[in-house]
Amino acid sequence: MAVADRPLDPATADASDWVCAHVFQDTCHDALLTGCLRPLVKELSADGLLHRYFFLRYWEGGPHVRMRFLPTGTAASREVRQRVATAVGAFLRDHPAPDTVDRTRYAGLAGELAALEDLSEHDREVRPNNTVEFLPYLREHAVYGHGPAMAATEQHFHESSELALALIAAGTTGQQRAAIALDLMLAVLALCDKLRAQWVDSGQPLIPFAEGTEPAATEEHYLARREHLRERALRVWQLAPDPTGATPQAHWLRSLRTLRDRLSDWEDAGAFTSDWARSPLNQGGPDLAALPHPATTLILLRCAHLVNNRLGLTLSEENHLRFLAGRIVTDLPSLPVR
Repeated sequence: MAVADRPLDPATADASDWVCAHVFQDTCHDALLTGCLRPLVKELSADGLLHRYFFLRYWEGGPHVRMRFLPTGTAASREVRQRVATAVGAFLRDHPAPDTVDRTRYAGLAGELAALEDLSEHDREVRPNNTVEFLPYLREHAVYGHGPAMAATEQHFHESSELALALIAAGTTGQQRAAIALDLMLAVLALCDKLRAQWVDSGQPLIPFAEGTEPAATEEHYLARREHLRERALRVWQLAPDPTGATPQAHWLRSLRTLRDRLSDWEDAGAFTSDWARSPLNQGGPDLAALPHPATTLILLRCAHLVNNRLGLTLSEENHLRFLAGRIVTDLPSLPVR
């Protein structure tokens, strides 16, 4: 007996309803995103097979891109998986990445990265270069909650992925991406006034993963371009109340404001909770317990980190930008609440 097609609703879809491909390539992830993922999602969307998608870059099992697709129904799911396998397989065959990763060092490096993320377990099997594997989507409910909160966050992930993919496809340089990423970090602080106040009072970088002492290059960068950076920050703050327009900053602020407003309302009502107190992002960073919406704030901080990931920034580049953002908001403590 044929199984009846079941429509999928993004608001209630289970993790198992998503089609998730992990594409292992040592390098060339930008080419994979623009040459494979972008045309694939356009095709799937045009054919009515796709509700939403998102991607991220990750290290577990070897460097790879995680592509996650939510089909419109169970019948569409089978078609989506087949098309993803075909498109990715063809791309890997025609555009193989060179072997640049020493896989004998994976165990040690993976242990360090797992410790950084406070992971109790991680995948110890390293995959070959230029391969794809379909693996389950494991939602991080301890961070993003359940039900509507999880669905709202996934909608933002889709919008964040669309933004990052458009910027990568436009041929932005690493320097241009870093400048935009700084604006997106500042946008989080524009929408989290209590968090910004903590940062100004303490003088410490309160966005997660800003580790160690401030690099000397950060002060040099800031002092050399102080007025330009202040002007960028002020433009972000002016845009935050009504983020209209087609700029990356406006796109980001619209998505982030919607997510913030939904999550904070649910957090006030007790409908959204998370294990924010135990998060590694709450260690040595912001005093989330002192904020009116700790669970919401943690997600917004995570979103800033994840868009940097999607843009292809390294952790050291991101760290520099966080300290730079700290310099800017400390220098502009009278910025209005948004």
